[in-house]
Amino acid sequence: HTHTHTHQPKALVFTSFPHMPQLLFDMKVMQADFVGSRQWIGSMELGWALQNWFQKDFELETSYITNIPGQDMPAKARELARHFRTQGTPVMISGNLRAHTIIGVAFNAKTGDVKFLVLDPHYIGPDDEKIIQDKGWLKWQPPSFFKPQCDFTMLLPKAPSSL
Repeated sequence: HTHTHTHQPKALVFTSFPHMPQLLFDMKVMQADFVGSRQWIGSMELGWALQNWFQKDFELETSYITNIPGQDMPAKARELARHFRTQGTPVMISGNLRAHTIIGVAFNAKTGDVKFLVLDPHYIGPDDEKIIQDKGWLKWQPPSFFKPQCDFTMLLPKAPSSL
């Protein structure tokens, strides 16, 4: 029997991507040449930025799972399902100079089959589910989506109790 857990978004507003390099520089975690560049931002950097961004309103707790070989992603399905069930926040994942957002996981306890509901965080456009799905910005991905020879880091933000 298959279990599916997905993130149900809450109304939180975050700054746009172009502001993130400046924020990370201001936090003294990135060099000046990072500002205005198109350099990659990984899960760790995103976690630091989110904590800084929301610190005025609440303390954002985060946890990380680091150095996950791509071929080990199916073994993380139960942990992701528990995260979605208890926290309800999206999981950012980075590796191989790529970044994605996992907003759901489906796994079959009998067969071990796993799929990840992956949202490309680079989407810019209308908040229209049909467009996002039809254009491939959101789709169920097999474990092979995460390159076996690459290591990944996942950022698992904890839902603030004040929301």
